[in-house]
Amino acid sequence: MDFNTIKINGDQHGVIVQHIHFKLLAVAILVAALLVCATLAVLYYWQPTHFEFYVTRSTGVIHNRTCIYYGKTRGYYTNQPQGRDCKRCGGRAANQQQ
Repeated sequence: MDFNTIKINGDQHGVIVQHIHFKLLAVAILVAALLVCATLAVLYYWQPTHFEFYVTRSTGVIHNRTCIYYGKTRGYYTNQPQGRDCKRCGGRAANQQQ
């Protein structure tokens, strides 16, 4: 008796293939859901608390933590900014006054 083979009577090939495809689809959906959850967790819960300034890359404008543009534009976080200060929040000047 051979336990490694399955004897199938009739035309069941399509059903077996469909079952395998559904398993693969379920695994793919699970992996995609985990990736989406991980991405959302990183985006919403990662807080750059150790940086005082945010510099907009295209204009070089420096924003401090009180500014509405802090972290909202394309740029980078830093503690040693180079560029011009934001007119709205004062950039580096606001931190020097405190």
